[in-house]
Amino acid sequence: MTGPGSGSIDISGNGITEISYSGLEPVFGGDSTADNIVINLPAGTLDAVLENSAIPGEMQIRSLSSAFELTTFAVPSESLKINTSGGSSVVELDSFDVSFAPADLILSGNAGDTYQLTASDLLADTVSLTLTGGATLDLDSHNETVNNFVLEEGTVIATSGVLSAQSNLDLRSGTVQAQLSGTDLVKNGAGTVLLDAVNSYTGQTIINEGTLKLAQSNAIPGSSSVDLTSIASVLDLDGFELSITSLTGTGNVLLGSATGTLSVNSPMATSATYAGDISGDGSLIKTGEGELILSGTNSYAGPTSVQNGILKIEGSLTTAEV
Repeated sequence: MTGPGSGSIDISGNGITEISYSGLEPVFGGDSTADNIVINLPAGTLDAVLENSAIPGEMQIRSLSSAFELTTFAVPSESLKINTSGGSSVVELDSFDVSFAPADLILSGNAGDTYQLTASDLLADTVSLTLTGGATLDLDSHNETVNNFVLEEGTVIATSGVLSAQSNLDLRSGTVQAQLSGTDLVKNGAGTVLLDAVNSYTGQTIINEGTLKLAQSNAIPGSSSVDLTSIASVLDLDGFELSITSLTGTGNVLLGSATGTLSVNSPMATSATYAGDISGDGSLIKTGEGELILSGTNSYAGPTSVQNGILKIEGSLTTAEV
């Protein structure tokens, strides 16, 4: 929808205005509906602000430099998607109406585009948040809790803020330089996700496909188990240290250089079987009173240390030092 002038738009056909604008042109996409609203911003928009309207139950998006017209819309029931168009666009997420609780908030943009949180707990905990297209989500020092977080493609950064998900952290492609909290972290899709923060989620680390790569030691919590569910799944330590409670599945573990160390701290009275290949120049340390069974062909070159519990080799182990 484009065009000069001012007026209102009834996108549901029920006689009720869902969008109002004046002066320039609305920024709403032609595929918007009353339940699913799409906002397309001009390229290089440096000062867009998404915030409360003065009217309860409504939101507005505005440009401080009048790059586009102030546009007000009723809170959608299902989804709100914002599209930036490149040019290092910046969108501030400033304040949200108490009724803002669509099922999905989708932040889409190119590499160089940034969405910035200006406060903590802006979103209802029932909202699922998706970052896509290569854009950056900047938490700054603010904490945010959502239902699900989906990283389709992009980067999450923070100075000290924490992103929490009540259900899953669904990571597909990109970089996370902010602390992740919540339950399970699930790596989906063929892409690579780089973890560059010490995370605090309490559930499993499940790698279904693609590569989950560490950019610092212990980016996966020490209380977490790792399940490489398919041969297309990879855990890449890249020479860093990692301690976990269990290792299962058929995917591969890349230790990287000789500094790459995987420690498996198996709880008492537990047994876990790993059928993939641990490779690289690093080492494996078995701690904890439980049992770890290696049933695959493991080719890592570093030492193997059994400090507690049982390490059972049902496959093969090429390392000479145990």
